[in-house]
Order: sequence, then structure tokens, then C-alpha cells
Amino acid sequence: MREKINQFKRNILIKNIASLSILQISNYIFPLITLPYLVRVLGPEKYGLVNFAIAFMAYFNIITDFGFNLSVTREISLYRTNNEKISSIVSTILFIKLFLLVICFSIFFILIILIPIFYKYFFLYLLAFTIVIGNSFIPLWFFQGIEEMKYITYFNFAGKFVYTILVFVLIQKSDDFLKYIGLNGILMLSISISSLLFIFIKFKIKLIFPPKNEILHQINEGKHIFFSNIGISLYTNSTTFILGLLTNNEIVGYFAAANKIKNAVQSIYSPFSQAVYPRLAKLFNQYKTEAIDLLKKMSFWVLIIGIPVSILILVFSKEIIILILGYKYLASISVLRLMAFLPVIIAISNLGGIQVMLNIGEKKQFMNIILTAAILNLTLLFVFIPFYNADGAAFSMLITEIFVTMVILINLKKKNINIFKSEYV
Repeated sequence: MREKINQFKRNILIKNIASLSILQISNYIFPLITLPYLVRVLGPEKYGLVNFAIAFMAYFNIITDFGFNLSVTREISLYRTNNEKISSIVSTILFIKLFLLVICFSIFFILIILIPIFYKYFFLYLLAFTIVIGNSFIPLWFFQGIEEMKYITYFNFAGKFVYTILVFVLIQKSDDFLKYIGLNGILMLSISISSLLFIFIKFKIKLIFPPKNEILHQINEGKHIFFSNIGISLYTNSTTFILGLLTNNEIVGYFAAANKIKNAVQSIYSPFSQAVYPRLAKLFNQYKTEAIDLLKKMSFWVLIIGIPVSILILVFSKEIIILILGYKYLASISVLRLMAFLPVIIAISNLGGIQVMLNIGEKKQFMNIILTAAILNLTLLFVFIPFYNADGAAFSMLITEIFVTMVILINLKKKNINIFKSEYV
């Protein structure tokens, strides 16, 4: 009987990994399809400007997410059979997100009015904020928690498919950068509205006015992850943003284009990570040995896939850049070389940090590691960017990610946990 239950759970996990793989295809592969076209049509300057605006919006995304994509996923996974409790959780999260969104827009509007670098492209940033609105209400946390990722995959895949077609139809010259940012906003709004309506109808979720204790509980559950996400942003998203502040849009374009390629490679690991997280939340609660065994299998595939891919990127960076981006982006070659091993390094830190530390109650320790890394990255950025521009930004990112991975592994070793071994001591 136990074997049948385990087989059933494995089947669900495999289905969710498959769904998340398709989701990642729509998140990264579709943009990778449009990337060669966009970088050529928009040119390094306008492409850099758009990515600078998107990097700016990412700060507001972090505030409206508030760590709920991990904290709520775990809670929904534990209460998935209790419809009344799930309705209360969903209502609470949407209420908090709406409140945070109003605060974010108020701050955002003041900034773009008062700061010349933003006011110069006032309408661009106003359009870009629709990305924040749409992203705020995509209930990815709900579908991950109930382990039914196929539904959000349908919405996301359909939206990205239509979006990809529209990019080729509507973006014809560099001055169409406003249309491009507008398309991104419409896409996020469409996915959020359709997926929310779906969960209300399909899963009979009822909106209620959330009680104060539930609001405080969810804020308390998400706060450590929220601060961790701020730290993560300070050494990921801030790299693009600070590069734009210290240099110009063209240099941002070189960096952002290479970073898109790195992100596409990194997306290989995301389906496994996202699908396994709610499963590990339950396993660490009940069967710790099984949890570590699952992590061992994941770490094996991370290394067996990641290292050869990284070597190929390192060796063929020039050919990859010319093929995907074109000769205008030769300055991106050295950037991509510095990023070659980042996907596998980040995947390992994800296993140790998000998959283990968060699931064994080490939220505060994880937050401290990330915030320390953020300070390190910011320091490195201001040291290296003035001298090495985009290369300096990539080098700062590499050093910071190595630091995060090493500290996480050392922290786990102190607790007798090794994600490369099956034993739980």
C-alpha cells in the first residue's frame, strides 16, 4: 500500500515537473525566440532602456510578492483539502497584495515625477508599471501549493504564444520600444485575470474579508522570505539597475542581452525546483531521509547537466552571441563568458537554500546569508562597473553567487546535512 502511495506521489511530481518545464519554455524560450529579432530592431540603446525600466519595476514586484510565492505555497500544500481554509488564505493574500500595490504605485509615481532620468521617459515607466500590476495577482503560489501546475501552464503558454506573434507584428523599428513594454504589461494582466477567474470557478474559492489575525499570520510567515528576496534582488536585479545608473543604456543593452541567454539556460532547473518545493515541505515534516534522498537525485542531475552546458557556453560564447544577438553585440561576448557557470552555481545554492533551509525552518539564517551577499554585491558593483562596465557587473554577479553557494553549503554542513549525500545524520 505504501508503495502505491509513493508511486502516486511520484506521478504527481513528474506531471508537475512536466508542466513547469512547459511553463519555463514559455517564460524563457519564447523570449529567446524573440530576442534575436528585438535586439536587432530596437538596437543596444533602446533595448537597454527597456531592460533598465523592467529592472526598476522588479523592485516593486518584490514588495507586492512579499515572499508569498514560497511561504503561501507551503501553507496551501498543507491545507489543500480544506476549502474554507484555502479560501481564507487566498482572500488574505489578494487583500495584502492590493494594499501593497497601492503603496508601490504611490512611491513609483512620486519617483518618476521628481527624478529626471525617469521623467524623461515618463510614459515608458507608466506603461512598465502594468507589469507590476499583472505580476502581483498571478496566483502561481496557489497552483504550486495544490500541485496542479498544468492549469497556470495553459494560461502562461497561451499568453506567451500570442505575445511572441505580436512582437514580430507590432515591433518594426527602434521607436516601437513603447509598444514592446506595453505588450509585456498586457501579457501579465491577461495571465493574472484569467488565472484568478479560473481558480474562483474551478476550485470554488470564495472571496471573504480577511480577519486581522490571518493577515498578521501571513505577513509574519512571509517576512523572512521577503527580506531574503530583497537581498536576492540587490545582487541580481540591481546589477542591471545600477549598471544603468553608472553607465548608459547601450552598455545595459550589452549586459541585458547576455543575461537573457544565461537566464534561458538557468530555466532548465526551475521546473524541478518549483515542483519539488511543496513536496519537500511535506517530506521534511514526515520523512527527512526521503527528503535528502530526493535532493541527492536533484543535485546529481544539476551537476551532470550543468557542468557540460557551462563549458560549452564558455568555449562558444563568441559564436552564441553572433548567432543570437548579431555583430552589434560583440561587447556581450566577455559578459557571457563570465556568466557561463552561473546557472549551475545558482542551481546548487537553490537546492541548499530554498529547498532545504526554508523547509527546515532556517528562514532567518537564509535571510542573513542573502542580505550579506547583497551588501557584498553592491560594494563590488560600485568598485568594478566604473572600470569594466558590463564586464564588471557580470564579474560582481559571479563572485556574489559563489559566495552565497559556499556559505549555504557550510551552514548546512554544520547541521549535518549534505545535499550530495543521501544520509540525514
